[in-house]
Amino acid sequence: MVLHHAGAVPTGEQLFQQARAQFGISFDPEAHPVQRRLLLRFDASGDDYKTQIEQGLAAARQHSHQREIGFFLWMLGYNRFFSGEFKQAIPILEEAIALFKNLGENFYRAESLHWLGVCHRFLGQFEAARAYAKQIRELSQRTGNQFALARILGSTGIYEVYAGNDTQAKSDLQEAITIRDELGYEAGVAISLAGLGLAAFFQGDFSRARMLVEDSLSRATESNSLFPKATALNMLGWLAVVEEDYDEAWHLCQAGLSVSQNPNILLLAQLGLAMAACGLENYPSAREYLGAWLKSGKPLHTPRGFLSCLPTLAILHASQDESERAVALFALAFTHPQSPTGWITQWSLLQRWQSELELNLGPERYAAAWKRGTKLDLETVISDVAVS
Repeated sequence: MVLHHAGAVPTGEQLFQQARAQFGISFDPEAHPVQRRLLLRFDASGDDYKTQIEQGLAAARQHSHQREIGFFLWMLGYNRFFSGEFKQAIPILEEAIALFKNLGENFYRAESLHWLGVCHRFLGQFEAARAYAKQIRELSQRTGNQFALARILGSTGIYEVYAGNDTQAKSDLQEAITIRDELGYEAGVAISLAGLGLAAFFQGDFSRARMLVEDSLSRATESNSLFPKATALNMLGWLAVVEEDYDEAWHLCQAGLSVSQNPNILLLAQLGLAMAACGLENYPSAREYLGAWLKSGKPLHTPRGFLSCLPTLAILHASQDESERAVALFALAFTHPQSPTGWITQWSLLQRWQSELELNLGPERYAAAWKRGTKLDLETVISDVAVS
């Protein structure tokens, strides 16, 4: 059995799946608990996988094996998250948390709390997500679970980037990097570096963003870690957009999608592809990807996230000769107090569109449309687009 080619480091998942194929091991609800856990450990989505988890859960309930019940509840909630069924995952994870608390099982309690908080974040329930993050921090610090502590710091740090809380974001991400570095967890360091790169991008510091993201990509590639690798590829795609290398931006975001279908990756890729498509004047594709972004999960659906999609939306209106609406959307993107103008003001395509719109409308109509745009309500604008 060939494990890997020269220069590549196989993941635990790859090694396990090779061993599984070599020895012909298949899932059996009545198998030893350790075997069941190993067989379910490395996948997260799909109806077949869900069926296997449910079979394992039924067997655990039949034998009144409380730890196994908790394990399968956690895995089922995890599965529902990666299948995009966030509401369905919540009661499952809540049951798992209650069970683990009664058992004094703090590791899986922290795991379940983590995914519960993430589900709430994807549903736009940010205060609930923050409350669960606080619980994880306290539990992890009390039990010495450095892995869980670093993960919640990294997770909340990236969210705070989107929320516009840059000071808190950088503090959390730097602390996460320090802990993960001490643990030797290169994939985790790569994820948090990408988060810092995103913060630098929003602030318009593209050279720092590139340095951080390229470091992230290098670490992710070396450790063969798919999620941070996909994140870094998409972030490089965003950087290529503002550099107006739209073919490269399209290629990088498509590459990110091919590496991972994690919901967070989909969000990064969809917005990146929408922006790149605008630069390529492929407006049907831009409309498709922006629509998918607006109708998907919610971690990026913060004021900073929404404002980042407005320039693309404005271009789409301009391309359909809806000039006054386009100007109003540009105005909202450029003047909203929470707007990440650091990068928006440096995307030259937007300046060219504004000049063309002013030429088409004339100075007075352009100024009137801009003034109307500064008074628009962001949530109303996005709601109208999302349901149309």
